[in-house]
Amino acid sequence: MTNRLSEDEVRAILAERPDVVGVTAITPSIYKAERLLQIAKELHPHAVTVLGGIHGTFMYQQVLTEAPWIDAVVRGEGEEIFTNLIHAVDSGEWTARRPELRGIAYRDGDRIVATAAAPTVRDPKKVVDEIETLIRDHDVGFFILADEEPTINRRKFVRFCEELIARDLGILWGINTRVTDVLRDEALLPLYRKAGLIHVSLGTEAAAQMNLDRFNKETTIAQNKKAVQLLREAGIVVEAQFIVGLENETVETLEETYRMALDRATLLDRVMHNYRRFYIRKALFSYPWAGSGERRLYLLGCLKAFLKAGFERRFYDLGKVNYWGPQAKRGVRFDFDTTRTRPVESPVEWKPRHNGMVRGEDRARAMACGGGDQQLSDDELAAIEAAGAHEVVDTSHA
Repeated sequence: MTNRLSEDEVRAILAERPDVVGVTAITPSIYKAERLLQIAKELHPHAVTVLGGIHGTFMYQQVLTEAPWIDAVVRGEGEEIFTNLIHAVDSGEWTARRPELRGIAYRDGDRIVATAAAPTVRDPKKVVDEIETLIRDHDVGFFILADEEPTINRRKFVRFCEELIARDLGILWGINTRVTDVLRDEALLPLYRKAGLIHVSLGTEAAAQMNLDRFNKETTIAQNKKAVQLLREAGIVVEAQFIVGLENETVETLEETYRMALDRATLLDRVMHNYRRFYIRKALFSYPWAGSGERRLYLLGCLKAFLKAGFERRFYDLGKVNYWGPQAKRGVRFDFDTTRTRPVESPVEWKPRHNGMVRGEDRARAMACGGGDQQLSDDELAAIEAAGAHEVVDTSHA
């Protein structure tokens, strides 16, 4: 989307006299976040500009290269990391103390430095304490763990589930996770369901094997189907996510994920068409008769929420982009920032850096979000959390 800031946003930045300006960003909002920090630096050159969030955590090399006005990237859980950063700025020792602050990345001349990873903050018991507060004080009945892969640390995830079971809070919840984690945890799925897990979103990404290979998922269609089957057998609702519209898409590959086309307006229209035909079939022939108990009630609730969001045009921000159905394709306005392009010969290699979590040759074999073919053991994860790592990337040739 466009990276232009509103007049109110600019006035708010101008009115302040900040020592630190911090923003967070997921991938779709990264360019607006970078632009906001650029404006903040122009208006307040002495302020320390900081980016946090999942995109910066894994793509800090790219962020710091293309946005040199950003002074630091907070990697991972930012609560304690950002507090320590603030203390360093407040003491006037920000530049001197940067190397010792765990969990950040920053530019040092022509180098990009990533300090040792900070330990994780959220103990499973403390997380359940917060959930219990939300249930008691705010009448929350469902939540989603906003984590790209909460099951990567199986030991902590099991402790989290056991704590929920012990307190018998009667809460339902959902997660995003990977096919390989589901296959790994086949014997634990009944425990997860007993703890209230009702909805799992799987990053299956494609229904054609050639596209799975293109994404370096290192999974197969058969494995994807097996994971879906295991979750269904455990009484868990499964949501399979697909990526469509690659330049190598064909009619045949698109039909395997439902028929698609390549221009963005038609792509959105076809996506909505697929949602409509999928949920109409589910509404008429599946959800009302999908077993009994919590799973059936949850599915009917999902259907109601989908229909409500669709009629109100909040789903996918349909009203915002001026989509009102197939007849409105020509009037769709995405407002993408067309000024952002990737150089043909990039000065640095755009690849994710995984917090130094995996060293040497193992880095490519156990990726938290990308799709390696192995998982770290519980003992390896514990050692990594305790030790951290330090990384320096030389960009002097840029």
